[in-house]
Amino acid sequence: MRKLPDSVVILAPAALITVVVVLLGFLMVGGEEPTENAATIGDKGPVTSQPGVDLTDEPLPETVSPSPAAQPSAKGEEPGRTMPKLTGPQITLRPKPKVKVVEEATITISSFNLLGHSHTEKGGHKARLASGPARMADAMRILDSHQVGVVGLQELQTPQMQVLARHSNWSVYPGGGVDQRLTANSIAWRNSEYEAVSTETTPIPYFAGEIRQMPVVLLEHKATGQQFYVANFHNPANAHGDASRWRAEALQRQITLANTLAEKELPIFFTGDMNDREGYFCGLTGNTAMKAANGGSTGASCQPPPKPMPVDWIFGSDEVSFTGYVADRSPVVVRTTDHPVVVAQAVLPERREKLKRSPR
Repeated sequence: MRKLPDSVVILAPAALITVVVVLLGFLMVGGEEPTENAATIGDKGPVTSQPGVDLTDEPLPETVSPSPAAQPSAKGEEPGRTMPKLTGPQITLRPKPKVKVVEEATITISSFNLLGHSHTEKGGHKARLASGPARMADAMRILDSHQVGVVGLQELQTPQMQVLARHSNWSVYPGGGVDQRLTANSIAWRNSEYEAVSTETTPIPYFAGEIRQMPVVLLEHKATGQQFYVANFHNPANAHGDASRWRAEALQRQITLANTLAEKELPIFFTGDMNDREGYFCGLTGNTAMKAANGGSTGASCQPPPKPMPVDWIFGSDEVSFTGYVADRSPVVVRTTDHPVVVAQAVLPERREKLKRSPR
């Protein structure tokens, strides 16, 4: 038998192996149909998925499980194909708004007609009483005895203001100045308990309709952060003839002020010598959300507080809860002024304030 050439003997096994590999490759790849997804992607060319981008024409549900057609075949993915990464709709998570909790606060507030210094000077109608400065010293002791933190003062004249100014723990607005008409109606507060956020005045008619600027102060209770408005008034008496016209005008302006301040959504207090009883009470409570510290009705149906009813008032807005009230006519008060000193305890409820997010 003729012997095969050595080169054929060497190359034959390699050629056999090559044929086997080609046949196996044809069986594994060439005869298999492409999947539905693979065919779609092939029509559009290679696709690379990006985060947050939907690769289909229709929005996908939030959670998508790949269909069997989208799974790689058991024999491996087709060479040159990139399978898409399926994603759900993009969701932006917003942080919950942060809320500041303002704790409940208890305050003691007073309305105090001091009886101006001029009324007890020689020739004054109350000349039997001590001088204005001497009585002012007693007035400060009266406020201390009731632990008053905020007070609306009427008839605060310059000699009395000078005594108050020596008490460094008290602030007052408008307080001292060359215009005694402005000083006469002031609001004072203890610096250890409160601080002023804003101060302003509002025009109120007095004797013969003369306009007096009367104070409106926004205070903050330092221990809790509670903020509240206090306005203090002195409406005209009939000391110089019938002043009912001007009292009615003053009441209308004070009703308007109460409703305007209510839009700020903060508690409100009115203090003052209104020189009126049932008429002022019914007018204010019937046209605003204010109520009296000494009781009575609110709203259109007027039922005044029980008598004796002074002309000195403390009112609070609807959210204020009055927990105590006294009209002090003790001997020291009688030596100091011709009015009772009215004092009330009030609770301002816990409040939640939405914090503003700082711009990015």
